[in-house]
Amino acid sequence: MSDSVPALRAYRIEHNLTLLDLAARLGVSKSTMIRYEREVPPEKVAEVEKKTGIPRAALCPRLFGNIGQPATRTQDAEAGQEKLADFSGSAGRPTKKPETANG
Repeated sequence: MSDSVPALRAYRIEHNLTLLDLAARLGVSKSTMIRYEREVPPEKVAEVEKKTGIPRAALCPRLFGNIGQPATRTQDAEAGQEKLADFSGSAGRPTKKPETANG
């Protein structure tokens, strides 16, 4: 299968399963299965990984995509800055440096 095909869909095709077949195996509805084929929600990844054998990095690349790959300092720094901006509430706004006693 091509890398452009989501992992769960590739699994379904390789095992000659319909959406309903795989949905039944995973205990979800057909509409949920359609969403899972795009990307499995983080809270369901472990369960789907256990039932299918598909690695979590393939099921939810947004969250687990870099697992097993060495990160560079630049990637770590950029990821840290993005998370800081998300949680600080100042994303996109310049922040004023705190004044120190020395001026």
